[in-house]
Amino acid sequence: MPRLLVTALAAAAVLATPVLAGAAPAPAPQIVDPSGDAVGTQSSLDIVSVKFSTTGTTTVIKKGKKKITVYTPTKLVVTETLAAAPSTQAPTRYRIQAEIDGCGSLDLIYANGADGPVGSLWLDCPEGDASDPLSGGTLLDVTPKIKGNALTWEFSLKSLPKQVKVGSVISGFRAYTDAADPLTGLIGTGDGASALLNLPTDPTNGKAVVDSGSGTAVWKIA
Repeated sequence: MPRLLVTALAAAAVLATPVLAGAAPAPAPQIVDPSGDAVGTQSSLDIVSVKFSTTGTTTVIKKGKKKITVYTPTKLVVTETLAAAPSTQAPTRYRIQAEIDGCGSLDLIYANGADGPVGSLWLDCPEGDASDPLSGGTLLDVTPKIKGNALTWEFSLKSLPKQVKVGSVISGFRAYTDAADPLTGLIGTGDGASALLNLPTDPTNGKAVVDSGSGTAVWKIA
């Protein structure tokens, strides 16, 4: 192989060295809630914290005599930490909400129903057709990974609407946990008409009977 070509290949290898996976500096949880404040001291429904973060890839680039590490987010990660392992009793519900600039509301739900665990992610974007009230938005079926007292959701940014991207700003963080009313067996403080479904007309929408938490942080996907 010509010496010039060998030199060029070696230089290219130094200029950009990919690393398979990485993570941005861990942000502080956007929601921090006192442990032990859940109704009935139900530790499995007692919110301690909620953290939005990312995982991604890193590339080392040589610029002059310096090496610069460039991090590129590829996944949105949401981690909810409880005072104890999540409840396996039905019905119970864990819910996280936030607002994404350029998209609208994010609504993440995990619940233990009569037929087993179910979960979903709702995003208000993309915008629908004004003539069709049922168009628009994104609904994904998803359940978290559970390890110890933490629930973790991971979403590839490529699987989300284009409005949710690197640089998107997220705020208005809220979290709720619900359990069945002991008298009716239904979730929430209202009549529970939609049970595990996320319908704005449901009187239980966004209301917690066990614990809730919120945060004023503003966080950017980066």
